[in-house]
Amino acid sequence: MLPAPLHLLDDLAAGAGAGLRDGLRGRNRRAVVEALRDQGRGGAVRTAVMPDGARLHVEVDEGDPGAVALVHVHGFSLDLTNWRAQRPALADLASRRVFYDQRCFGRSKDVPAAAPSMRLLAADLAEVVAQVAPGQRVVLVGHSMGVMVVAALAGLRPDLFGPVVAGTVLVAGNANDLHRTDYGLGALAPYAHAHAPELMQALGRVPGVERATGFPTYVAIARTFMCHETAPHEVLRACAAMVSQNRLAVLGAWARAMYAHDERAALPVLGRVPCTVVAAAQDRFIPEEATSLLAREVPGAELVVVERSGHMVPLEHPDAVERAVRDVLARASRA
Repeated sequence: MLPAPLHLLDDLAAGAGAGLRDGLRGRNRRAVVEALRDQGRGGAVRTAVMPDGARLHVEVDEGDPGAVALVHVHGFSLDLTNWRAQRPALADLASRRVFYDQRCFGRSKDVPAAAPSMRLLAADLAEVVAQVAPGQRVVLVGHSMGVMVVAALAGLRPDLFGPVVAGTVLVAGNANDLHRTDYGLGALAPYAHAHAPELMQALGRVPGVERATGFPTYVAIARTFMCHETAPHEVLRACAAMVSQNRLAVLGAWARAMYAHDERAALPVLGRVPCTVVAAAQDRFIPEEATSLLAREVPGAELVVVERSGHMVPLEHPDAVERAVRDVLARASRA
């Protein structure tokens, strides 16, 4: 068996080869990728204007304004189409369902962030809730970096938890310490932690690097790092479509912000309302043990561990996320 880092390189090469057989090498490649990026979008389009003038892209599937609403918060390098499986699955609910592209990502990617931080994104989330679901109680559904944003909101605006935030579903995330993650790199992991943000920013300043990184490479990255080995190819392509639209310099800046993030002191606030934590058993980004620790640190939180899943649980196992959302929504609605 190859050592862990070499094994990943072997996986990455195999994934790139599969990507090249994807049929995305012709002149229609850009159109196909753009179509992939549109999958999972819909509903009423809104613009949420932040106090600094930033304008965030929001999509709303309307529901009963008197019911508890759902607000979905996507993860690092992704966008609201990460919830493409949840939108139709939850369409029978009376709840208003809100999806938005966070600052610097998706259709909000041109929004500036002079000083990226999880609390900046948390302030954005509070504004989205206030503007798109005014007067409603909401359940926040966060994935990956979105979990960090929900935790940051608990630290920034604890007054919202109970009166406004009625529950949370936290998927494949943690409240601090990305250094627990080794990305499957073994002994090389400390170098990744120390230098990855700076490397991404440096590469982003090199002319032609982003253009030269073809879509098959992003499919390979999704296969090697983001998803379980059994993930269907359409899931890999969906991940690649989201990640490939990002600027490397922007990713580096937000990676640095995630490494600086620590909201452990705010976790008791999350325990004021129903909370379910969903961990992925084979997650290379946020290991199961880190997500399980989050569940133990939130008073009263329930833990669900999804087997045969990588980091992209909403796409790989949408039924697990749907069950968690329905359960927390039912408990929040009774409160």
